[in-house]
This record gives sequence, C-alpha cells and structure tokens, in this order.
Amino acid sequence: TTGKTDEENQVYIIKAEDGKLTVYEKGGTSPYMQTDTYINTLPKGDILRLEKGIEVTGRENLKKYLEDYCS
Repeated sequence: TTGKTDEENQVYIIKAEDGKLTVYEKGGTSPYMQTDTYINTLPKGDILRLEKGIEVTGRENLKKYLEDYCS
C-alpha cells in the first residue's frame, strides 16, 4: 500500500453551478459541497475553467483551491 487514505486519492471537481462554486466527487451526481462564493466575482479565466470543471485530487488540495477562490 502507498499509505495514502482514500481521502487523499479522492478526485473532486470544482465547477460553477447556479452562479456559485460547487464541488462534486468525481463520478458523483449530487454535490459534495456548495459554497456561497459567486463566480461572477472571479477573473474571467477562472470562470471559463470552472464552467468546464476543475479536477482536484485530495481533500487538502481541494481546501487550498477553495481558499484561493473564496478569499
């Protein structure tokens, strides 16, 4: 084993939904987490990437990404 937990290997997808940042677990159909961050306050490049969905691996990386977008 690699010693990594499932949480560290979990892939999350951050995307724009209803104008807000929403996080899904890859392969999941219902949101893993919904934020109160509106994407229209973000730079255009970020908005375009979020509309396609940004894949992030691991809970720690997810947290870092969300802190960047939500601050």
